[in-house]
Amino acid sequence: MVKMIYLSTIDRLNRLERLGVINSVQHWQTLCDIRNALSHEYENDLEKLCNIFNYFIEKCDELLALWNHIQEYIKEKNLIT
Repeated sequence: MVKMIYLSTIDRLNRLERLGVINSVQHWQTLCDIRNALSHEYENDLEKLCNIFNYFIEKCDELLALWNHIQEYIKEKNLIT
């Protein structure tokens, strides 16, 4: 029987950082904050919406680098065939 362990998000992120899957918990949380900001609607505040999108565009390279790093980790560890 498999024992299920439930971890909080921050505990999971800390574990992923220790394993080398992600480089930084703080960096991951920043990207999550951007996603959260984008998921909310700011129809009445177009300036705020534009600022959020501009920040997202600035961080796209970091997001892609993170994605590539995770893919490389998966390949190195043979986690997906």
